[in-house]
Amino acid sequence: VTGVHPGTPAEEAGLTTGDIITAVEGEPTVGMPLPDFVSRMTGPPGTKVLFDVVHADGREERMQVERRRIGASPDGEP
Repeated sequence: VTGVHPGTPAEEAGLTTGDIITAVEGEPTVGMPLPDFVSRMTGPPGTKVLFDVVHADGREERMQVERRRIGASPDGEP
């Protein structure tokens, strides 16, 4: 994880810069092309996605994140 926007589901779930997402919905992310990763983590608002994460401090955690629509920031960045 290279950054987490404030107020997003990722931040609310506890993801922080430096965390490593090792699986999305049970699929290992090693070698996973970025478009595949993005398609697995995105979905209709209100649905949930499961991440396996190794936090920057070494803790491992499985977390469920509820998807929602994320608006663009004032500078136009998502």
